[in-house]
Amino acid sequence: MVKIYDLKDKPLYLDTIVKWIFNEWGGNYDYIRSCINCSIISEVIPKTFVAEVNGECAGCISILRCDLQSRQDLYPWLGDLFVNPKYRNKGIGTYLIEYSLSRVIEYINCTYIYMYTLIAEYYEKRGWVYIENVYNSKGEIFRLYKHAITKTSPALIN
Repeated sequence: MVKIYDLKDKPLYLDTIVKWIFNEWGGNYDYIRSCINCSIISEVIPKTFVAEVNGECAGCISILRCDLQSRQDLYPWLGDLFVNPKYRNKGIGTYLIEYSLSRVIEYINCTYIYMYTLIAEYYEKRGWVYIENVYNSKGEIFRLYKHAITKTSPALIN
């Protein structure tokens, strides 16, 4: 059974999550650790949630203030979605997304949440709306999406 937790309630997973993010997307390890650590000390966003299966960290996702420097006009962001390869294709990514959508309104009053990715169909099947192509700081092209936030956004019960 999958359970979703706020990282501040499961800080033992901090190093695992930092390693995942660093290995998947690169960057500076200490910078990533500092960013994710903010999820533990913050009462609002950033927030990182972890999926746990049988006492093992199975995945993570974050609600962020900014995830794309070129689009600081948009806020908040969903990012850092990662599922341990051992647990992929079991719906954990979808659980993490839905849980985050259900919780974002607790932290900020917003109409939409944004994210960018190379992947198209996965998010569109989950209600995300494509806006446009965007560039990151390395000049790579990504797809920008938004998702409406309502008080009836999908919710999960652990």
